Amino acid sequence: MGNANEVFSLLSIMVPPLTKEGYDKLCNASQRFLQEQSFGIPQIEIVMEGIFGDYTQRMTSAEAQSWAIYWSALVNFEQLMRDSDVLAVQPALPLVRGY
Repeated sequence: MGNANEVFSLLSIMVPPLTKEGYDKLCNASQRFLQEQSFGIPQIEIVMEGIFGDYTQRMTSAEAQSWAIYWSALVNFEQLMRDSDVLAVQPALPLVRGY
């Protein structure tokens, strides 16, 4: 059995890199989350799974983890904007190579 880095490298192969189409879907989901009350966390999970695979596969992808952190920040932003008069800055989209 290899060391942890070798195992992580093998697992990373299971999740393909984010495509332009996948990036566009994530951006669209971000806009829908903020604009449509019926588009919530369950729909975000469906989008994430469609692009990065199930939860186990997503944990092997740095890009998927970046988007998971973004979604968490976006949920907090949306809740703050809805529940208070505090001005908040919308979280920035994760940086992606080439898009």
